[in-house]
Amino acid sequence: MIVRESVGRWVWREETIRSLAELRSLSTEELQTTVLRLHLEMAISVAEQDEVDRLIAMFAGTEASHGRAGAFVLDRRRLRIEVGAVDVTLEGAPETVRTVADGLVAESHKSEQAKRALLMLCRLLHESQQCGS
Repeated sequence: MIVRESVGRWVWREETIRSLAELRSLSTEELQTTVLRLHLEMAISVAEQDEVDRLIAMFAGTEASHGRAGAFVLDRRRLRIEVGAVDVTLEGAPETVRTVADGLVAESHKSEQAKRALLMLCRLLHESQQCGS
């Protein structure tokens, strides 16, 4: 005799995250039976990008670990990475790097390419500072 039984229930959820605090809060929820579509509409600093990437990997999972969400779709189109205080990021950097960054800061108000180059430079400096500590 065959008996029909429910073996699982999926919840479909679409979330728009506007701050790192909201993303952290969502990461504490039980999402194993959730199909989560996540829209990131926020600005983060170069230093916060690592935490955002880590939380996203936690939702989605990696080859070595299961994701926290049952299924995960990410929309990053409105995620902005802002340089913020360049002086803090450049702390301890060689004079040549600071000179290049100053030039990029001046150009970044007019040129999207200069802004991307400045973000990349700050990201590289941030990563090298983490490796040194």
